[in-house]
Amino acid sequence: MGEIRKGIEYDEQALAIAREIEDRQGVGVGLLSLGEADMVFGDWDKSLQLFNDALKLFETIESLTRQGETLSNIGELQINSGEWEDARKNLEKSLEIYNRTTPVGAIDVLVNLGELLSVEDKYEEAFSKFQKALTIASELELSPKKVKIFNNIGRAYLMEFESNKTQESLIQAKNYCESALNLAKDLQRPLDQGISLRTLGIVYFKYNKINKSKKHFTQSQGIFKTLGARYELARTYLELAKTLVENNELLEAEERTKVCAFDAIRGNFKELEVRSYMLLGDIVWEQDNSQYGYYLTALKTAIFNPKIYTRTIFLLIGRMKRMEKDTTIEFIAALKEVNIEVHFGTFLSALASKIRGKDYSIEGLPVELEEEFDNFTIASK
Repeated sequence: MGEIRKGIEYDEQALAIAREIEDRQGVGVGLLSLGEADMVFGDWDKSLQLFNDALKLFETIESLTRQGETLSNIGELQINSGEWEDARKNLEKSLEIYNRTTPVGAIDVLVNLGELLSVEDKYEEAFSKFQKALTIASELELSPKKVKIFNNIGRAYLMEFESNKTQESLIQAKNYCESALNLAKDLQRPLDQGISLRTLGIVYFKYNKINKSKKHFTQSQGIFKTLGARYELARTYLELAKTLVENNELLEAEERTKVCAFDAIRGNFKELEVRSYMLLGDIVWEQDNSQYGYYLTALKTAIFNPKIYTRTIFLLIGRMKRMEKDTTIEFIAALKEVNIEVHFGTFLSALASKIRGKDYSIEGLPVELEEEFDNFTIASK
């Protein structure tokens, strides 16, 4: 199953030896290494259990630096799985430990905090965390750490570009990812290479260099398949599918997205699963604008996380604005059957009444939902 599985076998042997000689520090390190390998492989439940077991052991032997490292890994895992508030708590605990011990350990924590802020669309705060991490890594001449930092900065700039469409953000994304790729090649770090190639695949698509974009995606997929990095591979399928949709290659896009959705279900990658269903909804709607089943599945799947659920609500409101009048009414009725958020339920009921020309009330709606309601233009047919 790839190089990562080979690494797991080695770590399991090391753990067995540490247990045999009753080396508690060695056992903790073995558990931590296995957790890191399983996280990359995509076995997140097992990874979290290993991290928690390692954390308990490090607390018992009072190893502060290892506690900080483990908490940072748990936080990174929780970012990927969409458990953002839990991630923040663990990362802040980790940073507090490293502020009392050694600055080198703070690098990964700062990078993970930057990643968390990026997915929350707080880009300036994210760049501040990344810069602090980069300063420490540069001062200590830790090139492997710089690879991850460059990749995360590049991805954050790409996310910022998606938000504000400024060319400067796209240029920065390209520059940082190219730096990450070159350094990853020099240091022979294939996982980081795959991440760099994927982001560059998106960047080159934005520059309308379609063939170059597809080449980078293909190279990225090849690396992740070789490594057995299931989560990163599934994520790459989704990012490629998004570019295919924009290029109106809908059949291939649908195929890639379904692969991602399948892998997300199998690996319990909930946040990725929600994004897959949203994209499948877009693909199907482009071909038949009376179909919205995948959108309902996305909302039902998003129940696992309040922030992701809320974000999905606003994405669905955006989709409703493109629908014809009758379809919108049908979609609202279907949404009301699966929705669990009280304010969104009020929004849907009021919108249905507004479309039908009946009396409605939006009293008590949060400001952002009220603005969406006021700005909602009803289709003529």
